Amino acid sequence: CDVERLVSVLGSASVPSARRVEILAESDGSGRTLLHLCPTWANSTDAMKAVRKLLDCSANCDAVDAFGRTPLEAAIESCAQREMEDPEPVLKLCEALIPSSTQVLLDKQTGDTAIGRAIVTLLQNHGVAFEVEGEPAAAEAVEESTVAAGPEGSKRAGGLRKRCEQLGLPIDKLGTFAAAPLLAECERLLNLSLPELQMEWRQSCACEEPQGGDLVERKDQLIERLKQLAIWRALPTSELQDQCRCCAADLAANGAQRAGRALDRDELVEVLAVATWGGLMRSEALQDECAAKGIPVDQLGLEEAERLLSARAALEKMTWEELRQECRKQRVAPLPKASKAELVKQLSELLLWCELPLSALRNL
Repeated sequence: CDVERLVSVLGSASVPSARRVEILAESDGSGRTLLHLCPTWANSTDAMKAVRKLLDCSANCDAVDAFGRTPLEAAIESCAQREMEDPEPVLKLCEALIPSSTQVLLDKQTGDTAIGRAIVTLLQNHGVAFEVEGEPAAAEAVEESTVAAGPEGSKRAGGLRKRCEQLGLPIDKLGTFAAAPLLAECERLLNLSLPELQMEWRQSCACEEPQGGDLVERKDQLIERLKQLAIWRALPTSELQDQCRCCAADLAANGAQRAGRALDRDELVEVLAVATWGGLMRSEALQDECAAKGIPVDQLGLEEAERLLSARAALEKMTWEELRQECRKQRVAPLPKASKAELVKQLSELLLWCELPLSALRNL
């Protein structure tokens, strides 16, 4: 989201024209070009500046991503999900992105928002062929241009929804802008082997891996779980909060009480995962591990305690000689004839004292 860097690179005389063409055509894993991505920036001024520079360099307004969306459609879907007092910058942005030949498709959720209705009026004023999903009358208003656009637009409108429905993705809650990359992620999971899925699960969730069944059944279970995690991570925060209140109210309340604040998005996802598949919350597991290591979480807080655990784990990996060197580095005299375990304990106590508040140190 660095507009100055983007303008500098594209405007630099040292960048060959062939390389500039390559930059404009490059896309991410979902087929989105820079002209798809820049209009979705939260800062409308930066987004407009970036889009104008891209268009000045002949970026293609008719380019489509892996799900058939033009930059204009991506911009509309993104803007419809944000609250804004002044829609004028967004309308100017969309006006600059109007494609030359492609029909514009809006999902019903976007079309029902205030900014969505303003964009519909903008398209009508420019005589652009468009279709709001589930509202054929909108297309009839520009019947002649819709016919000229052919059946391709309708295929794109229904294709994403159909594939999402086949995989059980809640496209109505997500909107097509969030649903498209989620669909790509779910389709990626389908192509992974069992060991790859197991690795992703261990990296994504602290809950235990599903057991039992044959290899095919275990693979299917992992795909379903990873897909559900991806869905939760794509949902709006308000929807996650609603699901926690419905399915995991006590767990969420206890987590918020331990943290001393409202849970963030990642923590809400963790609550839903533990409520669905069992196991311990990260904070609970951390407290158990700290208790076993003699680290007073109640006096330090979770973040400091986790940092101490990591530091202690690093000490435990050191050799006896490395631990003695660490003692010298910390200006601590190692205990005479100390074993490795004793040196780890000595250095761990020093780390703990450095983190404890003054009131706790006085009580030692």
